[in-house]
Amino acid sequence: MFFFVYIITNIINNKQYVGDHSTDNLNDGYLGGGKPLLDNAKKKYGKNNFKLEILEFFTSKQEAFDAQEKYIKEFNTLRPNGYNISPKGGHGTKDCWSEESKKKVGESHKGLKHSKETIKKLSDSHKGLKLSKETKEKLSKLFSGDNHPFFGKKHTEETKQKIKEKLQNKTYNELFGEEKAQEKKQKMSKSMIGKNKGIKNGMYGKIPWNKKI
Repeated sequence: MFFFVYIITNIINNKQYVGDHSTDNLNDGYLGGGKPLLDNAKKKYGKNNFKLEILEFFTSKQEAFDAQEKYIKEFNTLRPNGYNISPKGGHGTKDCWSEESKKKVGESHKGLKHSKETIKKLSDSHKGLKLSKETKEKLSKLFSGDNHPFFGKKHTEETKQKIKEKLQNKTYNELFGEEKAQEKKQKMSKSMIGKNKGIKNGMYGKIPWNKKI
């Protein structure tokens, strides 16, 4: 097995990239794995416009990996001068990102928001989503009894009050969703039928209000 540090050069703009590689075939056609800058550059300029040169061989992969930092500094390949985004040549190691790279990544995420169209699509994708009877039963068993995360616990008076305040002035649509809200309204409406006709509420057609029982 061969372990070495290499440098890749873009022969069009002379930008370079330093990396390490391990292989048992020096003619394996490897042309660097720098993401994302080197990969993007190869797509833009074509792989035939890049050349690889071996800088130094080592006895282990770790030695080759550690040596990248020295050559990145020597050839000044850190962005924006070259295609390296880490001063140490590898991701996932301590201090592997340069301050400039950290700043650019941070800026790319600032103010990141879903467009109204994306939000609508996400919302629409969940509308009408229904669980099968089998799935409902599995979920019921999974969270029943002592498996329920609230099993054996009670809300404090303060929590109860907060829940009460949160639910106040909420419409049925907000609490249950449009479809469920409509069902509840219909059930309430049916339960109230006959209330103003001298019939005992909830026992319509069974027990007259003025009948003794």
